[in-house]
Amino acid sequence: MLGALRKIVVKLAILAGVPLMGTLVLSAEIARENRDRSKSAAAIGSIEDLAELSARMSSAVNELQSERANAALALGLGSPHNDQNLAEQEQKSDVSVAAMNGFLADRDITHLPPKLGGYLARARSGLQGLANIRLRLARGEASIDEVLAYYGSICDELTNATAALTRLSDDGELLRALSSLFASMRVKESESRQHAVLAHVFAIREFAPGLYRYLVNQVTEEQVHADSLKSFATHDQVLAYERTLARPAAAQAEAMRVKALATTDDDFGIDAQTWFSTEQKATDDLQKFEQELAREVRAVAEKKVQGAQRALHYNEALVAAVVLVSILLTAAVGRGISRSVNSLAKVTGRIEHDQDFSVRAVKTSRDEIGALTDAFNAMLAGIQDRDRELTAHRENLEHLVLQRTSELSARNKDMRLVLDTVEQGLVTIDQQGVMSAERSLAFDKFFGAPNGEPYFKHIAAGDDRLERALELDWGQITEGFLPLELSLDQAKSRIQVGSSHFALHYSPLLRDEQVTGALLTISDVTRDVLARRAEAAQAEQIKTFTRVMKDKSGFVEFFGEARELLARIRNNEFPEASDKLRAIHTLKGNAALFDVMSVADAAHQLEDALLAPVLDEAEGALRGLVAAWEAFAERVVPVIGDDNGDRVEVSLAELERLTATAHAGGMDAKTERLLLALGAEPVSRRFDRFSQQLRALASKLGKAEVEIDTSGGDIRLPTARFSQFWSAIAHAVRNVADHGLQSGEERAAAGKSVHNRVSLTARLEDAEVAIVIADDGRGIDWNQIAHRARTMGLPCGTPVDLHEALFAPALSTASGASETSGRGVGMGALRQVCRDLGGSCELESQHGHGSKLSCRLQLIGRSIDPVLVSTAGKHNRTTPAQVAVASRDDDESGAKDRSRTAVNHS
Repeated sequence: MLGALRKIVVKLAILAGVPLMGTLVLSAEIARENRDRSKSAAAIGSIEDLAELSARMSSAVNELQSERANAALALGLGSPHNDQNLAEQEQKSDVSVAAMNGFLADRDITHLPPKLGGYLARARSGLQGLANIRLRLARGEASIDEVLAYYGSICDELTNATAALTRLSDDGELLRALSSLFASMRVKESESRQHAVLAHVFAIREFAPGLYRYLVNQVTEEQVHADSLKSFATHDQVLAYERTLARPAAAQAEAMRVKALATTDDDFGIDAQTWFSTEQKATDDLQKFEQELAREVRAVAEKKVQGAQRALHYNEALVAAVVLVSILLTAAVGRGISRSVNSLAKVTGRIEHDQDFSVRAVKTSRDEIGALTDAFNAMLAGIQDRDRELTAHRENLEHLVLQRTSELSARNKDMRLVLDTVEQGLVTIDQQGVMSAERSLAFDKFFGAPNGEPYFKHIAAGDDRLERALELDWGQITEGFLPLELSLDQAKSRIQVGSSHFALHYSPLLRDEQVTGALLTISDVTRDVLARRAEAAQAEQIKTFTRVMKDKSGFVEFFGEARELLARIRNNEFPEASDKLRAIHTLKGNAALFDVMSVADAAHQLEDALLAPVLDEAEGALRGLVAAWEAFAERVVPVIGDDNGDRVEVSLAELERLTATAHAGGMDAKTERLLLALGAEPVSRRFDRFSQQLRALASKLGKAEVEIDTSGGDIRLPTARFSQFWSAIAHAVRNVADHGLQSGEERAAAGKSVHNRVSLTARLEDAEVAIVIADDGRGIDWNQIAHRARTMGLPCGTPVDLHEALFAPALSTASGASETSGRGVGMGALRQVCRDLGGSCELESQHGHGSKLSCRLQLIGRSIDPVLVSTAGKHNRTTPAQVAVASRDDDESGAKDRSRTAVNHS
């Protein structure tokens, strides 16, 4: 009994000593932590030095941000080597960086937290390359991407160093103040990057490759950091930030930024210097707000240092008091509870030895130990009751397990029935794209049973290009770099596997806004695709029939020329790659003009493939073009029959004159010339065709209606000699529609009439025929031509240089290639044909006031006297006809190549 009591006393002493020891250990830990923090703070002096370091880093970041913006503007203006503003800003940056380095040179930063010391070291190391980037800028060797990357990395390291100051404290108020300061610095950094990017973009008047996406990323990041700032900042700080954003400079800068993001062409209408100064004011306002946050951080830090010192003294006194009270309580409590504990110990030993839970402890006091005895006895009663319940549960457990197993089996059968019934292929995929075992029966019918490989490999069925495309789609969805909705919208929604077509739909599975997998739904849309193709072929057939009915000879001519072009393209009968590309472009344009969109689309795809680096894409696109032509030819040959275009159409008026002349007395010279004229083609037929094409293209492109004035359409030209010219000048017709014609709003803004005006003129000039196309539309932006020519390395210093550049291969003012224009080969093809016919091609244009294209072609053979031919109902006016005929067998080798230049621009 005495031994048991001694043990209890010892245990009570230990029980009382544990909290005492815990208090001592906690106090020692607090003291150690305070010493560590003091050591970290001592590394740079004091709390004032911490605030001073933050201010110096912020000043350096601010000056480097301004230098980046000046460098981007100077680079865009092409004058970084002699830009005075840039030079002055570089001096300011040097002063600020030197001040920061001088401050750190007098302090021991080796005892700082690793992250803070690391950020400072990387920032100072990166600043050693500042002189090199400036030298490359002065020499014109640095690109805008290099400028953004270099200054961005330095600013990021210094900003992160400010955030790393939080390692010196775990106080909530101080951490919140530092987090608000860091978020504001990130907001200003994103704003400063936009400052530099748009200064460069407005200077060069276009988005260089990658800059549009970079700008969108910075706008998105700024919003994220702004939301973070609002979550950390106090109410007054949020109001101060919103007042900063509401200032005029910020509002004006935001309007210009929105316009830059929304403009689809290169004419932003924003001066680079205006943007630079406006955004600089907005950035300065953010700098003032950031400085105010820094002052608040310093005030909070000073307050916390004083509080920490008071808490340290308080902790020391508290530890001494706890030790004393613990000793006194141990002695007092030990004597009072030893007897009651001894009684409990006896009952516990009996329960442990006999496993008899029916025994009860004797209550010896009414204090807490007595209450503990009552609770102990109640626990024993509860254990008895629970033993009885467990016995009953054990008896029913097997029944419950069997019942639940049966229910789960029934649900699995129902789910399997659903998966085997749906027509879509359903399968879940994890974050790596691996498919789960549960999937619909339709999925296995489509692609076969998977064997644990990712879905993009399984459903691609050996198609490496399709596999790579699907893998990139899934990677973009899961990485979270772009907004989820945008990633889903950009993912492939239609694929072709063999002869089958499928529609894909991703239903992402999210956890904490992170994509962890998806339900992939795949539908077989082969029938829909084939039905749409059949409808498109039927619509094309109807348009072809209509064309043949209106102008069979013209369509037959197009069919023959297109067939010859396709044969040359298929056999690669071209000395240069540019000649082949020009032939494909001509085939595409002529097919589109005759509404043969299946061939035009296939030719467009072949153009894109030839410009791509992958050879098998070009081969596949060529097979697609041949297949499209063969399908079209199979449909159209029964419509046009065996007509090869050898027939000559004679008007009633011409036939009557021929008859009257014959009756008048035989075959004189005039009758001979008239008969020769009947073997040529009237220009009016070509003009009518161009008029229809212009109106159709204007409607398709959303341009205002076109008023077309024609003259000289009754001139007749030999079909064989001028067939290549009519095919090539179709490029100019499409250029008029795409680049010349204007919308109703554009014409109203320019003070022009509601309708576009185009004139088609033909006239004889000695031994030449002149074909002139003029419009009153946009005209040519010669500054833009100079910019494109400079980019391609072409001469652009004189009007003659600009005129030559306009006809250069691959130069186009269009932003991208389309079915109408954009390849930059059409005008070059036209001028080459004119030269082959011994003529020239001239262009006159004034920006905003229209253009005039004049093609002069030699007439080989005999000139025919003017003959009056009725043109009522065909043209806007009736004029005396002139007829020019050239023999198909004439030798064209003596044609003289003449090139005239007439450039008129503002």
